[in-house]
Amino acid sequence: MTDAWVQLARGGVVPTVESFCDNPSLVNTCEIVDKVLYRGSKLVNLQATEFAYDSNKFLQSSGAILTDHNIVRTNYTWSLNNDLRQSDIWGGPHGTFFNDLPSIPSSPKLASITLKGASRLDSVSVTLRSGQTFTHGGSGGTASTLALATGEYLTKATVCQAQKDNTTRIFYIAFTSSTGRLVQSGTKSGDCVDWIAETGFGVVGFVGANGDEVDQLAVIYGRQ
Repeated sequence: MTDAWVQLARGGVVPTVESFCDNPSLVNTCEIVDKVLYRGSKLVNLQATEFAYDSNKFLQSSGAILTDHNIVRTNYTWSLNNDLRQSDIWGGPHGTFFNDLPSIPSSPKLASITLKGASRLDSVSVTLRSGQTFTHGGSGGTASTLALATGEYLTKATVCQAQKDNTTRIFYIAFTSSTGRLVQSGTKSGDCVDWIAETGFGVVGFVGANGDEVDQLAVIYGRQ
C-alpha cells in the first residue's frame, strides 16, 4: 500500500527523523499517528493527488481545537482498467474468501469452464488458454464442461442464491457463450440475477467465498 503523506507531503522519501505536528498544523510535512494508506487493483487505477492537514477548518467559535488529532484530507483520481471488469457479488457472507484477479494474466482468453453441482452449486472451474486453471468449491456434484472454440467467450451468467442450514449459498449458475451455447449446474431456486458482460468482454475468473460448496460468487471479465 502507498502512504499518501510520504508520497505527497514528503516527496516519496520516508523520513528518518521525527517531526511532530502542532494542532492545528500550519504545514503538511510534519507527522501524526493518523495515516492514509491506499492501493488500487487490476480493476481500478487509484492515485492520490493531494494531502493536507485541514485542522484549521475544524475549530470552535473561540478558535480552540475540536479534537486533539489533526484532520487529514486526501484527494484521489480513479479510472477503470481498460481490460478487466467485475460483476456484483451474489450469495452469503460465509466460507473462505478467494479472488482470481491477482493471478489473471494479460489478455486472458477462456479455454473451458466446468461446473459441478446437484441440489446446489458445488464448484466452479475455468481454464485459460494460457494453461492457468482456477477452481473453487468442494469435490461433490456432477460435472458439466463447456469447451470454447477459438473466438468464443462467455457473455452472460445467471446466478441464484437461497438458504441451506440457515446460510445463503449459490444454488444455481448458468453461463451463455457468445455463440449461444449454454452450460449450467445446480438447482434454479431462490433469488436469481443476470450478469451481462460489456460488449467485447468475457468471463475469465471468479471472486467469492467457498467451503464444501460455493457460498458467494462474482465473475471477472477480460477484454476479448
